[in-house]
Amino acid sequence: MDSTSNIINTSMELALEKEFSKAVTEVINTMAGLEILELDKDSYCHSISKNDKITGAMLLSCENNPLFSITLSKDSASLLVSYITGIPCFELTPDDLCDGIAELVNMVAGRSKALLSGTEYHYELTSPLTIIGNDYTIIFKKNTPSLLKRYQSGDMVIELNICFL
Repeated sequence: MDSTSNIINTSMELALEKEFSKAVTEVINTMAGLEILELDKDSYCHSISKNDKITGAMLLSCENNPLFSITLSKDSASLLVSYITGIPCFELTPDDLCDGIAELVNMVAGRSKALLSGTEYHYELTSPLTIIGNDYTIIFKKNTPSLLKRYQSGDMVIELNICFL
């Protein structure tokens, strides 16, 4: 998916965009102790390589059934999971890495759900999944409303994607 997003315009889509963006920064700050900054769309020139990356994803059960995902390089994911779990990077197994990124997605979705409590924009969580490997791309049908945001902490780049199915 390129760095431009198809226009999102329903009030639910706008609410999810706002609260997921807030949840990503809060969860990573709280759980990993990292300050991450949202990058301006103009600075999206640095994207995550197709090689050696990991994506955690979750389908949200609500209007438009959005698919929410977080993508990082494996090195960044290892560092992030290490900060969250306290397990040194070199001791993390592939299962630890997959479980850690799936749990990160679960925490971000849960935090966003809490931020939206008391509003009309409620959703049910599903089980998170992890995609790991080389040279994969997640492609959504053209003109499907979606949003892509990138965050950075040092050399770590994190992509947040929400696609409204």
